[in-house]
Amino acid sequence: MTVASEARGRLNAIQYLRAAAALMVVAFHVLGPAWTVGSAGVDVFFVISGFVIALVTNSPTVTPLGFAYDRAARILPLYWLCTLVLALAVAIAPALFPRLPFSSEWLVMSLAMLPAFKPGTSDVFPMLYQGWTLNYEAFFYVVALIAVFLPLRQRFLAISAILVAFLAAGHWFPSSKAWARVYTDPLLIEFLAGYAFGHLRLHGLRLGRLAGHALVAFGLFGFGLAAMSGEGPDGWHRILVWGVPAFCLVAGGVVVEDRGALPTIPLAGLIGEASYAIYLTHGLAISLLVVVWRRLGLMTPDGLDAPALAVATFGLCVAGGIVFHRLVEQPLQRRLKRRKRVRIDPAPAR
Repeated sequence: MTVASEARGRLNAIQYLRAAAALMVVAFHVLGPAWTVGSAGVDVFFVISGFVIALVTNSPTVTPLGFAYDRAARILPLYWLCTLVLALAVAIAPALFPRLPFSSEWLVMSLAMLPAFKPGTSDVFPMLYQGWTLNYEAFFYVVALIAVFLPLRQRFLAISAILVAFLAAGHWFPSSKAWARVYTDPLLIEFLAGYAFGHLRLHGLRLGRLAGHALVAFGLFGFGLAAMSGEGPDGWHRILVWGVPAFCLVAGGVVVEDRGALPTIPLAGLIGEASYAIYLTHGLAISLLVVVWRRLGLMTPDGLDAPALAVATFGLCVAGGIVFHRLVEQPLQRRLKRRKRVRIDPAPAR
């Protein structure tokens, strides 16, 4: 498989893990504390992002303009659409969102993917709650974009140096500012871990099938322990408890596929392709479904903890995300790719 096709996310292992990560996050938001480990789906996403960006930036034909366009086209339109829909709903029916204040300044910061405090709190979140991860993604993309201006052989070192420098600054010069809370967070190590693995793999690292299966087993075992503990770790503790298993799953899955031992699972592939749409829309879907369940008299004192209601909510969130992917995301991405072919000329290899 070529670097170009891998960079588009066509490795089955990556698609399956995207599916698993999205389902974990949806389950967490449906079940709450009963499934705290579902939050670790974000850690899997971060390692995957690092791996995929390694494939992209290690291409001799990638250009700063092309890289910036691809990343922006991939994440911004859908995020902007979901954020604006939520903002409109809050403005029209604020009673349905009692814990979500409307602020034009907060909305602008959210759309710009710049860290900001939720009005009236010390929490750093955008208006669309799930978008907090995109603040990290956007920062990592900017770091990678800086590296793309450099010769190919210097990019890994540049990305590593910048991320480590920010982490060191956060350790030695802690700040309560919103941007510092994000740009110096240990979670950035997960991007670097995924990038390092992708970089080494492209430069000849090859592990055997047994090693791949061992990594996957270790990752599953780690998440199993985390699920039993029920804790929600933070900081460097999160890297140990959730980040290490996430890295093992990603690295192990890629190695297993490299060795030809990964079966084709169409449903997992479909959910993986729709994972971004599922991730962005499921919060809105849950809010809408809660209103529907209440109107139908189906909500119990246990709320979504009622098994049948939780399963129905989970299934509808996933199905809705897939429909949104097919009807909105895919046509939009096809149009943006056509515009790129017209406006961006490929640069010569260097």
